Amino acid sequence: MWFLKLIGISLLLLISSPSFSEGSLDSLFESVRIPKGKFWMGSPRKEQGRYKDEKRHRVYITKPYFMLKTEVTQFQWVKIMGFNPSYFQERSDCPHNHQIIDGVHLCPKMPVENIKWIKIQDFLHKLNILSKRQYRLPTEAEWEYAARAGNDMTFIHSNSHYNLKEYAWFDDNTDNKPKDVATKRPNNFGLYDMSGNVWEWVQDWYDDRYFNRGPIRNPQGPRNGKVKVLRGGSWYSPSFILRVAHRGYSAINDTPSYQQGFRLVYDTEP
Repeated sequence: MWFLKLIGISLLLLISSPSFSEGSLDSLFESVRIPKGKFWMGSPRKEQGRYKDEKRHRVYITKPYFMLKTEVTQFQWVKIMGFNPSYFQERSDCPHNHQIIDGVHLCPKMPVENIKWIKIQDFLHKLNILSKRQYRLPTEAEWEYAARAGNDMTFIHSNSHYNLKEYAWFDDNTDNKPKDVATKRPNNFGLYDMSGNVWEWVQDWYDDRYFNRGPIRNPQGPRNGKVKVLRGGSWYSPSFILRVAHRGYSAINDTPSYQQGFRLVYDTEP
């Protein structure tokens, strides 16, 4: 009986979904290939602004994967879901490129926000029915590895917040709202907004001692928990929150925040 119910749900999603020609859906999501490799996850003890849950440890990413160049935008979300949960979606929020699609207001290039972790799962379910790929949230280790892009520095570009404004939207250079994606410089992997703009949900449950005992190869996070990890900081964050090692967290069904968005990854192999 449960199998028939799942088939019925899938058919309903397909019937109610926008019409996409073969391959056109995936063209909405531009990605970068992230090579396998090893890195130091967390922060050294003397790093300014460091928290105790950032124990520095060696991690190996043993398979390449693809990560979206940007955080998922309002346009991408609306194309899949047909509605816009974002707090910042009115013409006054983006007067230069505001759109209305089937009655839905959106700032198409701004990251979708005001998203619960649990609602991202609905988006993924619908997206993966329509897509040739199997998208998912990154693990916390995949996120930090991609953010560091081969460096071992405090911020994505250096050990100082000097010139951070060239790479990130944060409390020093925003007018209290997120900005269009990919309007700052990318990191060395070609990923935009890995620091600032909106916090990015990842797949892992949060555990403040997981870095002390987690596996060193492709860690997936704790098996259970009460809150999920958020990474990267937001348009509202002070610069020290934008340190690559900084870890945020929130409950999966908590009141959504206009500082929280996400980006996706997919694997090169099934």
